[in-house]
Amino acid sequence: QDPAALAEFSDPRVKSISPARMRFAGLLLCVVGMMSSLTLHTAAFSFPLKPLFPAPARVAGCGAHATAFRIPRHSSIVMQDGATQQILITKPRTPNAWFGIYFDVQARDRPVVIDAIKTGCSDMAMGETLDVQIWSCVDGSFIGKEEDKSVWQDCYKGKLELAHISFDRFVSASEVDNYTELRFDAPVSLKPFETRGFLLHTGHVGGLILRGGFGPEGQKNPWKVGDVTDETVDIVLKSGLPCSDTPFKVEEDSIARAFAGSILYKC
Repeated sequence: QDPAALAEFSDPRVKSISPARMRFAGLLLCVVGMMSSLTLHTAAFSFPLKPLFPAPARVAGCGAHATAFRIPRHSSIVMQDGATQQILITKPRTPNAWFGIYFDVQARDRPVVIDAIKTGCSDMAMGETLDVQIWSCVDGSFIGKEEDKSVWQDCYKGKLELAHISFDRFVSASEVDNYTELRFDAPVSLKPFETRGFLLHTGHVGGLILRGGFGPEGQKNPWKVGDVTDETVDIVLKSGLPCSDTPFKVEEDSIARAFAGSILYKC
């Protein structure tokens, strides 16, 4: 509010304004001040106004359109060979990061082929060359197989810098996709309703961004291991467990976390 404007109505030298008009002017200033405060608050936190009952999202899936209420994080790209590259984009990272994570991907009612995943690192590993490795279970979920290396197969191995993904609690969930692509040596195929476990490891304590957390962040993501964290019309992503500094060893006293990034697949 402008102090000069307020001083004008409280100055005893102003004799021509009646008490009623003074009360009305004061009320008007209060309303203007409240509207200005609301405008600044909205701009600072970037909270978009949404309808109370939003229309269902239109989602492209395998050459057809599907209607869904819980599947806004999905896109598709038509490749040169005519196939459609589908992309599941998870919600943004929370303040968490670790060496790696176990997680599950489940196909819905059609076969899918997973080609690659995309993810990034935290501030602690920014600019560092990481020993990135990805494995998939030969069959089924990772649960119960976390430390049995004999039931896992290699998907990817490389030394590289991952994209630095900073944490911003006010970031728009539809804008974060500046991840590094990790394309599999051989695609991983899933039959309808089949689940496949994955392990992604970086060898660095801050090498992999995650989702989940303690305190208020934990309340936003109250998962148990195996809970659904993200989904499209074709696949479901489920929460897992952090891996220790050594692959195929669950971090002690860990709680459920979720993969943060993108999953590229065809169906």
